[in-house]
Amino acid sequence: MAYVIGRHLNRSCVIMGSDDPRVPPELFSASVIKPDLSGFPYPLPCRKDKYFAFVADGDVAWYAADGGLTRYDKAAARDADRLMYFSAERDLPDNHVRHILLKDGVLWAECATGVAAISMIPLTGEEKADVLLKETLECVDRRGMVSQRTLAAARDLSSAHPYGHSDNDGGFTAAFVIGEIFHYRCLLKELGPDDPKTVGQRELTMRSLEACLLLMKIHGRGDGYIARSYITKDEVLPSDGLFFRKQGGQSVCLDTPYARELGISGKSFPTPDPVPDRLAALYRAEGYTDDDIIWKGDTSSDEVTLHFLMLLVAWDYFAEDDKELRDFICGCVTDTISHIVEHGFRLMELDGRPTTWARWDPEYFDSVFGHVDACLNSAEMLMYLNVAHHITGDGRWREVYDHLIRDLHYADLPLLHYDRHAHECAARVRDCAEEMMYGDNMLAVASFCGLLATEKDPVLRDKYERAVLTWDHSLLREVTPGYTFPLAAVSDRFGFDGEATVDWFRHINISRLASSVSLSGRLDVPVRMLKGGYKETGWLLQPDERFISKYDRDPLEYKDEDSGGLYCVESCYFYTFAYWIGRYFGFVE
Repeated sequence: MAYVIGRHLNRSCVIMGSDDPRVPPELFSASVIKPDLSGFPYPLPCRKDKYFAFVADGDVAWYAADGGLTRYDKAAARDADRLMYFSAERDLPDNHVRHILLKDGVLWAECATGVAAISMIPLTGEEKADVLLKETLECVDRRGMVSQRTLAAARDLSSAHPYGHSDNDGGFTAAFVIGEIFHYRCLLKELGPDDPKTVGQRELTMRSLEACLLLMKIHGRGDGYIARSYITKDEVLPSDGLFFRKQGGQSVCLDTPYARELGISGKSFPTPDPVPDRLAALYRAEGYTDDDIIWKGDTSSDEVTLHFLMLLVAWDYFAEDDKELRDFICGCVTDTISHIVEHGFRLMELDGRPTTWARWDPEYFDSVFGHVDACLNSAEMLMYLNVAHHITGDGRWREVYDHLIRDLHYADLPLLHYDRHAHECAARVRDCAEEMMYGDNMLAVASFCGLLATEKDPVLRDKYERAVLTWDHSLLREVTPGYTFPLAAVSDRFGFDGEATVDWFRHINISRLASSVSLSGRLDVPVRMLKGGYKETGWLLQPDERFISKYDRDPLEYKDEDSGGLYCVESCYFYTFAYWIGRYFGFVE
C-alpha cells in the first residue's frame, strides 16, 4: 500500500530587523485583542492567560504570547496539523512576541529583537524534495560532496563559506547518492531516459557518486584505503584529525594536535598511485592539480559502511550501462575489502597503525572498548564481504564470510546488541538513551540492509532480521522513514506506521538550516529526567518542533540553548534519502 503525502503546508520563516523596509509599518501599532481561551479543547504550549493577542483567518487562528506563537487550524484533516508551535531560534528571532499582523496571507510578528514573516507554503512531497535539493546544490555542494556548510552570517544562506569540510563528507555524501539514485530511477520509469529531467538527474547523481569514488582514490595509496574528506591548498587547515599534503608521489603529514600525539607530524609517506582522470576532474575543473590536494585520514567504519551500501545500490540500480563506472566500483570494492582482510579486519593508517574506529577484528571485540561495538561492527564486516562477493563474483570473499560465521560467530554477535548495551548502561548507572550513539542507527540500517539485500540463506536471513529487532529501543524511539523504508525494501518482516510516516514527511522543514528551537517554555510537553541528568521530552514531537532533526541525534532531546545551527546548513539527504526510496518501492506517493 502506498501512503499519500498530499499537498501540505510548510513553514517558511524569514527573520529581519525591525527597521527592515519589508516590514509593514502597521505591525507596530496593530491592535491587541486578547483571546478567550477558556474553553480551548487542547493543551497549549503557553499558559492560556499568557496569550495576549490573536488574529484569525477563517478556521485558522494565530495566538501570540511572551513565549512564542501558536497556530490553530480547527478544520485540519490531520491531528498533527491542528496545533503548530513557532519559537526561537528556528521560527522567531526570540520568543518575546509583542505584536502580530496578518497581511496578504503572511503572519508578521514583532518580537523583542526583530521581526518574523511567516508564510505557510503548500507543497507536495516531491516539490519539497526539489526545494531541499536545490538548497543543497546551491549552498552545501563542494565538488560533489554534500554534508554541511558553515555560514558567515546567521540564517543567511548566501553567506556560505566557500571552503570547509566535514568529518563525515564521505558518509553523508554516500547517503545522499543512494537517495538520488532512486530519484533517478523514479524519473527513468515515469519520464523515460531521454527526458531532460531524467538526464539532468543522472548527471547530478553521477557527480556525487564520483566524489565518493574519488575519496577511495585521492590519497594515491593504491591499497583500498578510503579518505574521510579532502581540502585544497587554498583552504584553512582544520585542527582536528590527520591531514596529508600530496607532493610528487608522497603524502606529508601536516602538523595537527593528533598528528603530534601519534608522532608523525611532518613525516612523509609514499603514495604514488595516480588519481583516475575521470574522478580528478572534480577538482581539476577548479584549477587544482594533484599536488594541491590535502586529504584527511583516520577514517572510521562510518564512511566504509555507507560507501559499501552506496556501491551496492549503484551497482544494482545505476551503473548497468557504464562499463567504466562498473570497473571503478568493482575495483574499489576489491581493493578496500582486500585491504581490510589482509590487515586482520582493520583499516590501516600510513604509519602502520589501525585507524581509531575502523576495526572489525576479534581482538578489538574482546577489548573493553570493543565489547559493545562488536554487535554492530560484526554486521558491518559481514555486509562488506557479502557486497564484495555480490559485485565481484569472487568466491574468496564468501569463504572469508563463511569463516567469520562458522569459526568466530560473527552472525551471532549482532543478536547481543541490546543486552550488551543495557549491561554497559547499568554499569555506568545510566539510562540506555543517555549512552546511545545515535549515529549508529544509520550504520545499523545500512549494514542490515546490505546483508539482507545480498543474503539468500534463510537461516542467516532470520538471524539478521532478529538482530535488527534488538535495535528497537533505539530505532523505534522515532518515526523515521530513513530507517524503516530501507529495511522494508529488503524484508517483508519489517513494516512501518504509514500515517505517522506521512506526518513526518509533511513536517520536515523546507530548509536544512540547522537551527534549534526553544523547548523549556513549552507547558504542553512533559520532561523526563534520566539517571545521568540528561533530559528528554515525554513524547515525540513533529520534526519541525524538535530541538534538532537529524539522523544522528536523539529525537527526544530536550534543550533550550543556542545550537550554533544558525551558522550551519546541512544536506537535504535527511529528507530525500527516505522520500525517493519510499517512492521507488511504492511506500509513498
